Amino acid sequence: MVFCDFILSHESNTVELTAPIFCLVEAKNRTLEEGFAQCAAEMYAAMLFNQENNTPLNFMYGCVTNAYDWHFMRLENKQLQIDNSRFFLNEIDKILGIFSFIVSSYEE
Repeated sequence: MVFCDFILSHESNTVELTAPIFCLVEAKNRTLEEGFAQCAAEMYAAMLFNQENNTPLNFMYGCVTNAYDWHFMRLENKQLQIDNSRFFLNEIDKILGIFSFIVSSYEE
């Protein structure tokens, strides 16, 4: 069984997992790069979950972080895109801007 560190969902006000839109992996004692595979697997699993629950999405976002460094990813059509940019905690305005962009990209 695989557990996710954090998930953002398309649905609000629910304690059940419905329509995840974002997966976040905490790198813990590993480098950020070692968390990419785990995050990619979680993103793919979230897309499958959405398909099986009749809430298919065309893409899924993810992030690997150790709380100080943040690296964002996107999965679309089974193609994983890893952003070349690494964001740091002192760039919290940029990190929050990315989260805002991700949430708004799912709004209808």
